[in-house]
Amino acid sequence: MLERHNEQRARHGVSPLVLDDELTKGAEELANAIAFKNCEIYSMDVIVNRITIYSSDSTERPKVTSCCGVNVGIYQGKREKYSMISDEELGLFQNDLWYNEVENYPWSYFNGTDGDEEDEHKYYGFESFSQIVWKNTTNVGFAIRASSVLCVNPQVVVVALYWPEGNADPDNFTEYVENVLPFLY
Repeated sequence: MLERHNEQRARHGVSPLVLDDELTKGAEELANAIAFKNCEIYSMDVIVNRITIYSSDSTERPKVTSCCGVNVGIYQGKREKYSMISDEELGLFQNDLWYNEVENYPWSYFNGTDGDEEDEHKYYGFESFSQIVWKNTTNVGFAIRASSVLCVNPQVVVVALYWPEGNADPDNFTEYVENVLPFLY
């Protein structure tokens, strides 16, 4: 997934991400929490606020994943349902779903050629894409987890955590202009 993320970031002239062990641990914790916590989907805010990323230098990285960007993909059903593809292939498939939100990105709004600034629907459907290509994000961690086959609602969960967090404030026009760059190729 790291290679695919970095290929997609390169299309926008953005530096590659570095795989981060602490973010990977946090992603594993979050994926486990979603996949195994009573085998139900819970509010992302509740789950994210409970996960701690341990850092030797708290000034360098936030200790709680609520300070990190999060992309999550959830597939309903037992892992066997997806047995025809490996975890890596499932991760790449989910990665591409996140990136394909580029089709929803309001380029004309953020480059100033769209005069309808009050359309609040412009802020939806591109969050995962914008986090992948967010220029100021430098580190990432990934995890894929399947819940127990004994769960009433089993699921497979794909998680990516990013630091520093991008796209946290959809009302901050300047941050989007500076951090979500147009295609180079």
